[in-house]
Amino acid sequence: MAVVQQGNAPAAQALDLPTWDDVEAAKKNQAAADKKVTEIEGLIADGEKELDRRRNMHAGELAELKVAEEALAVASDKAHTLNTEAEASKIKAQEAADQASVIVAQMYRSGGVDRSMELFLDSDASTADALLERMASMSKATERNSKLSEEAEQTANTASSLSKQAEAAEAEREVLRQEQKVKEESAAAAVTQQGVLVAEQEAQQRDLEVKLEALKDKTSKTVDGYKERLRIEEEQRIAEAKRLAEEAAERQRLAEEAERERQAAEAAEQARLDELERRRIEDGLTATPAPEAPGEAPAPPAETPAAPAPSAPPPPNTSNGWTIPTSGYYVSEGYRSPGRWDHTGTDLATACGTPIVSAAEGTVALTYWEEGAGGNMVTVNHPNGWQTRYAHMIQWAAVAPGQPVGAGQVLGYVGSTGASTGCHLHFEMRPNQDNGWYGFVNPQDYIAL
Repeated sequence: MAVVQQGNAPAAQALDLPTWDDVEAAKKNQAAADKKVTEIEGLIADGEKELDRRRNMHAGELAELKVAEEALAVASDKAHTLNTEAEASKIKAQEAADQASVIVAQMYRSGGVDRSMELFLDSDASTADALLERMASMSKATERNSKLSEEAEQTANTASSLSKQAEAAEAEREVLRQEQKVKEESAAAAVTQQGVLVAEQEAQQRDLEVKLEALKDKTSKTVDGYKERLRIEEEQRIAEAKRLAEEAAERQRLAEEAERERQAAEAAEQARLDELERRRIEDGLTATPAPEAPGEAPAPPAETPAAPAPSAPPPPNTSNGWTIPTSGYYVSEGYRSPGRWDHTGTDLATACGTPIVSAAEGTVALTYWEEGAGGNMVTVNHPNGWQTRYAHMIQWAAVAPGQPVGAGQVLGYVGSTGASTGCHLHFEMRPNQDNGWYGFVNPQDYIAL
């Protein structure tokens, strides 16, 4: 069986793969069967290498994207720091200017030195001493005012310089943000085609493995049962994907319906409060006011509704509108801040094959393979300015870059690919979409896991 693969041509197009007729014929002769077993085992081994190659086809684009993200993070931090320093300098300059204004006002109210010169017309010694004392005081005030004015001017100049630097840093950040966007789109385009090639290779591997099993089966004279099993398994795979997609669509429909009901109830409550306020105003205009005791505030009308207390921000470790990304899990490892022993997400241990769903609505940014790390991964960008990442999926993602997803929509299935020692989902969250994807946070501060 000739191998005609050249360069990076996909194996599915380059290899003359054994057919079921080849396997059927080989089973009739032990020597032929043994030879075919060796051949298929070699094809499977080569296929695994090809699968790894296809999974890493986008490695260059991902590396460039990572560099762009890091450069954007540095530029964002620089712009933020300069803006903060500029604002602090502006405040300091204003404080110095305000102090100088106070001294000038005090000098003006006292009439200044010129007004004090009238005291020279009096020859009384005590009056002359008072004049000298006042002149000394005014001199000190003038000196103090000059220092404050100089300080205010210097600080204002510093603030102006920092503001210009901040503007330049923001311009640089915008350029880098656009570069990062281009890199992300390039990586997404690369993995879109890559996903098709990976799926083809995975299907080829499944086909070869069943054929190998059929060849090694000494009790069966034909391959019909294995052909049928492969057909049924593929049908089940397609049916399961369809079922999960339908379940995700139904969850999304129910979530949207619940949101519409919530908004309608909120609007009805606001309308009720508006009507109460309108009646209160009308009653206030038509009623005859009672005499008021001096200095006493009027009592509020009896029907005035109490103003609702401002709602406190939700405490950490609550869902906050996020959807838990898998089920039947326990937290096997928590988040640790980036550093020597960093773990930038939360591990949710559960059975391999358990659906992984999007934690919120958004758009799939990337579906990719991360060698020696997250394995099969999906990245989703959310319109609320967040990004979530899902790692160690059992196979290539069930979604594609650029695809809109709803909260609870299936992205893939729990596995143990990449740097993993057991079935689990490694789940990450990153805020600050406008400033670039960096700064992982603890998911358990935002979702009740």
